[in-house]
Amino acid sequence: MAVQDTAATFIGLTNDNEFFSAHYLAEVFQGDFADTIKEWESGEEQPHRALRNLNQGYFALRHKLKTERCAAERIRLQRAFFKDLLATLGIPYQPENRQVAPNTELPVLSTLGDQLWVLGALDADNEGEDPLSLKLHSNQFFGPGPHHDALKNTDWYSILDQAVFRQNSPYNENPPRWVLLISDRQGILIDRYKWSQNRMLRFDWEEILGRRDDKTLKATAVLLHRESLAPEEGQCRLDSLDENSHKHAFAVSDDLKYALRQAIEKLGNEAAEQLIEQARDRKEGIYTGGKALDPDQLSKECLRYMYRILFLFYIEARPELGYLPTEDETWRMGYSLDSLRDLEMVRLTTEASRQGRYFHDSLQRMFTLIYDGYSASRQKDDLHESSANAFTLQGLDSHLFDPAKTPLLNRVTFSNETLQQVIQSMSLTRPAKGKKRRGRVSYTQLGINQLGAVYEALLSYRGFFATEDLYEVAPKGQNINPDELETGYFVTASQLDEFDEKERVYDKVDGKLSLRVHPKGKFIYRMAGRDREKSASYYTPEVLTKSLVKYTLKERLGDGVKADDILDLTICEPAMGSAAFLNEAVNQLAEAYLTRKQQEQGERIPHEDYQRELQRVKMHIADHNVYGVDLNPIAVELAEVSLWLNALSGGHNVPWFGYQLFTGNSLIGARREVYPKIALKKQAKEGYWYNNAPRRLPPETLLNPAGEGGRSENDIYHFLLPDPGMAGYNDKVAKQLRPDAFKKIKDWKKAFCAPLDEQEIQTLQSLSDAVDRLWRDHTQMLQQHRLRTEDTYPLWGQEQLEEHHTTTREKDNLRAHGIFNTNARIASPYRRLKLAMDYWCALWFWPLDKVDELPDRQKWLFDLNTILNSAGTFDFAPEQEGLFSEEPANTPSPLAGQAQRRTAEGWPEGRAPEARVMGRGEGDEDLFAKPVDDLFAAEAPQQTLREETQAAREVSNQRGELNLEKLFRNPFFNTLAIANQLGEQYRFFHWELAFADIFANRGGFDITLGNPPWRKVEWQEGGILGDHNPAFVLHKLSAKQLTDEREAAFERSPQLQQAWFAELAEAEGSQAFLNATQNYPQLKGVQTNLYKCFLPRAWANVNAQGVSGFLHPEGIYDDPKGGGVQPSS
Repeated sequence: MAVQDTAATFIGLTNDNEFFSAHYLAEVFQGDFADTIKEWESGEEQPHRALRNLNQGYFALRHKLKTERCAAERIRLQRAFFKDLLATLGIPYQPENRQVAPNTELPVLSTLGDQLWVLGALDADNEGEDPLSLKLHSNQFFGPGPHHDALKNTDWYSILDQAVFRQNSPYNENPPRWVLLISDRQGILIDRYKWSQNRMLRFDWEEILGRRDDKTLKATAVLLHRESLAPEEGQCRLDSLDENSHKHAFAVSDDLKYALRQAIEKLGNEAAEQLIEQARDRKEGIYTGGKALDPDQLSKECLRYMYRILFLFYIEARPELGYLPTEDETWRMGYSLDSLRDLEMVRLTTEASRQGRYFHDSLQRMFTLIYDGYSASRQKDDLHESSANAFTLQGLDSHLFDPAKTPLLNRVTFSNETLQQVIQSMSLTRPAKGKKRRGRVSYTQLGINQLGAVYEALLSYRGFFATEDLYEVAPKGQNINPDELETGYFVTASQLDEFDEKERVYDKVDGKLSLRVHPKGKFIYRMAGRDREKSASYYTPEVLTKSLVKYTLKERLGDGVKADDILDLTICEPAMGSAAFLNEAVNQLAEAYLTRKQQEQGERIPHEDYQRELQRVKMHIADHNVYGVDLNPIAVELAEVSLWLNALSGGHNVPWFGYQLFTGNSLIGARREVYPKIALKKQAKEGYWYNNAPRRLPPETLLNPAGEGGRSENDIYHFLLPDPGMAGYNDKVAKQLRPDAFKKIKDWKKAFCAPLDEQEIQTLQSLSDAVDRLWRDHTQMLQQHRLRTEDTYPLWGQEQLEEHHTTTREKDNLRAHGIFNTNARIASPYRRLKLAMDYWCALWFWPLDKVDELPDRQKWLFDLNTILNSAGTFDFAPEQEGLFSEEPANTPSPLAGQAQRRTAEGWPEGRAPEARVMGRGEGDEDLFAKPVDDLFAAEAPQQTLREETQAAREVSNQRGELNLEKLFRNPFFNTLAIANQLGEQYRFFHWELAFADIFANRGGFDITLGNPPWRKVEWQEGGILGDHNPAFVLHKLSAKQLTDEREAAFERSPQLQQAWFAELAEAEGSQAFLNATQNYPQLKGVQTNLYKCFLPRAWANVNAQGVSGFLHPEGIYDDPKGGGVQPSS
């Protein structure tokens, strides 16, 4: 259904389906064409004045047409007007019959190449019909016949759709960008790029030429002039205006950032107030203890609530997608968000109206309808009336509307006052200076990029409760009404005296200044500057996103790539934020597929069907082909919503990203790389493994370890080995504060990183065999589970397969209890490998207050064996399982005693995955041949060994399954519990583990792209200290002042000191990891910057035919110390 918006500013102009945004036309457009009018008025030709002078001739024409019944004469009369009209607009009158298809001609009034066609519509019955509904009359063809008049009696809408805008080589190889369809009553300007959304501009000649409103005449002349549509050189003016409209949309998106932040704060405060009251009624604690109200959880749920509202705004503005019954009167008046927008400015004059729940119940009903769906028959039952006019709504099986995602808010009833303010702020632009009115936010004009900019702005925000009255401070000169989107600094009343008047934040209301204070208990949702610096979360402008994706895909989509090949390409964004680059890749790949498929099949998609088919392809690519990682879990959630919105198509399919989008640190993780055992033995220092780059195993050997280039029996996985960079603390202040910890680390490293003896190497070989086995099992399982959770979509040009869909909850359940069984007691192969890899990563970030828990090498190997090799560690009697009181006489050592002979497949003899050997089976070789008593010689008494064996038994059952719950509770494995906690905290990410099947089957990703963070990795204590006291950030402190203030702050707040050391561990651990030769050998000698690290990471992630495209500074290629980073890389 066309949505017509007649802007009061321009009488006679109708903005169908927001060709331009309504607010842009009303508030901005006139200023954008002012220079054009000024230029015209300084010259001889003034199109707007010439247009004014057409009024007499036009109304004389209208008078004649009232009585003229002859079609041929009516055509002659109106063409005389058309000729005059086009002359005023600088468009030559060049009538011809243009061939648009075999044996098919079309009468055209003027053609300017592939830029503009002017067409005439005849209202033969003089009834004032829409020109698009009028039919081509046989008398409209030029010259004597016979004519190829196959389009005769066809309405102009169909002609435009099937003939004008459809490419038809060689007759209409380049369809026109613009079409001006004119009748005696109206003119319609159509942009081919907006045709599928029925977005167009209409010009009512009677209103425009009758009223002769000066602003309207100027606007009409500018919009329809040749210079605007088909200039002889340069960009057409309408494209410039369209760009300005989009820029205005981005300006509106800036308004939405403020609105969204304020909305989350409002919702959070009202929710907290009710939840606290409920807790008091139950006599439960709310501020401390296990049932304390978590501000982070509250922030997430309020954000999800606002995502739901934004989704509804977005989808209601796009009726062509068919997701909501927007044309149904019952829906529009009783259920839609628009019905609430109509109430946004209604004054709530009584306490009952302010505290009522109409808005809340309306929104909840909408959320429920979206999630569960609604049938006409059910509506009949509910309303006890006929269902003849009832709507049907299919449920959207998505995480976004799942009530389980908002458990706190499910217990809250928001007031009319709060939700009216939320809806109002999301519907109207911010109040402007002067007398300008607030504009209506156009969600039709707001695309995924603009919404992404809104979303991504909030990634660095966090919510917290004011534990006492808090005052805001700011840098000098920025203290009057500071920008709420910038970093907030908060101090207590006792700290306020440390800041002068120019640093204290004041609100200026009606000319009066008052200190900005946040009362105790208030929920505050503001940017945490330190979090933004750490994540380097900044939104990439759309023009850069489009360009990067375009030129990256150009490298991959050569002439040899068929349309079907495009459907198999995998795309990865390793620092995805709101998935802007993934969305743009989805868009361009979908268009490339349809373009090539049409060429291959020699068939064209009807114009009215193209957008629907395009969206289906986008849905398929989003659901099957996109992959991404981000450090921020909120970003991952946002990316899921963003990708879904971008791929919305008819029907109610929802892509599921459980095996595609991950929260993790893309740069810190283990890899499928190995060292030869010779590098582990005593030798010259430069020969040691940690001073050299490991060898990467071909990804294809994941499923066949014995394949070409695979791991040999002399190769050891790098993540099973120590590195001197682990626990690499260098900060002098930390050393002064904890000298004993530094000494212990030094002593630990000396022993831990010493050359390995033959027995240890044999143990590591056995562990590497176990890694191969687990990795292969995991890869096979992931491959199977991915197939089970992928849905099928009907795609144009593809054989129509039977559609297969599983519910989101079914997929979530499979993921939760399958490969990534994070909360399950028994560890899957993935969980075992991830724990071993996390353990290795954790040693780089080991906290200074946990140095006594650092494992010696014996404990390290024992722990790894427990994780990786428990299926072959113990001999269990058939009836035994669980805890054991005595050690069986034939219990093998928990550590492998010798290297194993290998089968043809590359597995240790008797240890192939198919055998599933547990301990020492009949006819099998003993994996742990060395006696327990001799394993650690004099260093480990018998009692210790028995304790270790007993502990290992307690965490593994008879089937060799590792029980993670018992493992992390067992005091003997406290080191592993710490490692697991650090893995969750720092979100270590292991690419070839998470995407094992992609690497095994395709060798990696086909396309990797994005805008990685540009941030140096360095320790800056000001950020964490500034969170405690903004004076550390806002005041320039000398070294002595900083030392004194730090010491005083630590004495006052032990929690600050603890946070300071945690921040130090992250900074120094990251720096040590990224500077380590074995991790980033290409960057040896290069000052570490995150974007530099993403380059070799991307090269490792793409397959042999893959390409990577990043936005980053060029300096790395010019750096004489650039190491292995060169343009040829």
